[in-house]
Amino acid sequence: MGTESVPGQNEPESFSEAEVYQALSWGMSDAEARKLAKFMSDDPAVTATVPTLRDLGPLTSMYSENMLLLLSLVSDDTHRKVEQRLVQMRLGKELSPEEREEWDKRRAEFRNQLVKSGKIPDP
Repeated sequence: MGTESVPGQNEPESFSEAEVYQALSWGMSDAEARKLAKFMSDDPAVTATVPTLRDLGPLTSMYSENMLLLLSLVSDDTHRKVEQRLVQMRLGKELSPEEREEWDKRRAEFRNQLVKSGKIPDP
């Protein structure tokens, strides 16, 4: 058995500024989305450039469930990061089958709304 670590085992991967921007751009102006994405990204390289966040120490989570739902629609890789974040927020506990069903239903509703509004392509 190897001692290699599994990504996201202790800490979920951070969301890049580009991922956060993409999710925000579906609901606000380009300028607002760009500005807010810089402050919402939890990428250490980005937070180091934001003076007001540099010395705050670890944050528990700045992502609401709705924001995580939006982020999960950005890409397959971002969806994977969201899944890691959900487990971390739930202290290592996976969603129950009922919670998973509700999550998937809400995610599908968000996706359908974005497709209908022309913000994302229909697969």
